[in-house]
Amino acid sequence: MWTAAQKGVLCEVLPHVCTATDRQIASALFVAASNDHAHVVAALIGAREFACAGLNYTCYTPALCHAVCMGSTSAARVLLTAKASVNRALTVLTLGGTRCVSPLGVAAAQGHVDTVLMLLHAGADQHTHDPPLVEAAFGGHALIVHALVAEKADVHGALGCWALVAAAGKDRADVVKVLLDAGALPDSFHCSTTPLMASAVNTPLHASDKDKVIRALLDAKADVHLHVRPDGHRTTTACIRAVIGQQVGALKLLLGARVSVNAPQGQGTYNDVLLTVAARHGAHHVARALLRAKADVHGAAGPNAAGAARVKSPIYSAVTAGEAAVVRLLLRAGADAYPCLLQIAARHGFEDVARALNAHEAQLGV
Repeated sequence: MWTAAQKGVLCEVLPHVCTATDRQIASALFVAASNDHAHVVAALIGAREFACAGLNYTCYTPALCHAVCMGSTSAARVLLTAKASVNRALTVLTLGGTRCVSPLGVAAAQGHVDTVLMLLHAGADQHTHDPPLVEAAFGGHALIVHALVAEKADVHGALGCWALVAAAGKDRADVVKVLLDAGALPDSFHCSTTPLMASAVNTPLHASDKDKVIRALLDAKADVHLHVRPDGHRTTTACIRAVIGQQVGALKLLLGARVSVNAPQGQGTYNDVLLTVAARHGAHHVARALLRAKADVHGAAGPNAAGAARVKSPIYSAVTAGEAAVVRLLLRAGADAYPCLLQIAARHGFEDVARALNAHEAQLGV
């Protein structure tokens, strides 16, 4: 019966219905619904209801989820007519454990516009364990996001914030525009991340999409200096995340939004200038871009720093991190080669760093 249901051959399905178990019926329903064989779905439901007046409708909801996952709108419509619950959650097993999914969340994640519209008209709730607005935003399905917004999706609250961060983090420029136009807040936090932070940190599939996202957020007055959540918890700025993620293009756009390249960014662990953060993380290309943007090669330490002040210098961070390429770059840009740096490199066994420092001293004739 399963094979016949998969092929949509009704005449081979019906003879097995009366003797089939509930599990076999459910399995046939799943496969018929997944392949959009609406006539088979309708026949299975009709035959089983005739044979068993006390039919358990619980098998209809998993079949509905299978149908909407595959975009099988006709089969889904038959199941809804047969009283499949449009809002009942289904627990599924994933690589990360179990999660609850809803028909609307599944359809939104898969990008099936017609199916989403049908479920919305059937009364599907947008406040589910797998919020359809977030699922659609993450997948880059702008038409579905627009449809959900038209059906009063909560773009101003937590779900809108989550969706905007998800879209920005995936560089979904079209979705970001739809959400911003609908009133989503550009500076809203989801956990410890704003949309600008999310877009700044990840590696883009297409650089132009990342540029569009960051420009859209900046045009919407996103605060490039933001690093404090509403609860007072401090996090890192978008600029620091771009530096750590070595996203040169994103950093250039952020610096263009009136960010001082020589001002300390945030507080706590990363209360440093951007060049020092780049040096600490071995972000060679970022460090070069910052120097071209007139970053002070001495950082917060200033020239000729002495004592504890030296630890704030970019070159001190580069040496202690063992980043020889950044050390060479900073020395060429005029960084102070403190006597202690060679000792630090030797103590940690950073041979490439030691060679760079020795070569610099030899070049200066020290």
